[in-house]
Amino acid sequence: MPLPADAIKPWKAIVAMADKNRAIGLNGGLPWRLPEDLAFFKQMTTGHTVVMGRKTMDEIKKPLPRRLNVVLTNQQDLVAPGFTIAHTLADLDEVAVKGDLFIIGGAQLFAVTLPQCCELFLTHVKGDYDGDTFLPPFEHLFSAVETLRENDDLRIVRYRNKALPA
Repeated sequence: MPLPADAIKPWKAIVAMADKNRAIGLNGGLPWRLPEDLAFFKQMTTGHTVVMGRKTMDEIKKPLPRRLNVVLTNQQDLVAPGFTIAHTLADLDEVAVKGDLFIIGGAQLFAVTLPQCCELFLTHVKGDYDGDTFLPPFEHLFSAVETLRENDDLRIVRYRNKALPA
């Protein structure tokens, strides 16, 4: 069930998902190599704040350049040079956000933050890809607003939280 409009944060989520099975990850990485999707991610997030879970941080290994990198984790003793550490969603309100705040994964973080995000930028990956990490259902929370790009490999769609006034 969508949250009331006043509970929606100015957060945006950005993720790529295999249309056939909702896969977003495989063996700690992406199940595909799509340069156009990576370029879109870079274009959208550069100069902004990216928030990730600890497993996603472990996957990318070092902070993404020209972005404020925030890790949301329960691990109290985490040492991660170049990353800002937050332990609760409420801690995100205390972060001095640079530009927009983008939730970038993984699945656990999407599960708890998508209901509060105002927008979702979703790359629908065409084709059949295996995965071991999957995007939780979001369709009951968001409406498609526009298709930003499309080709034989992918379709990038901007979604808006249904709880927000039209």
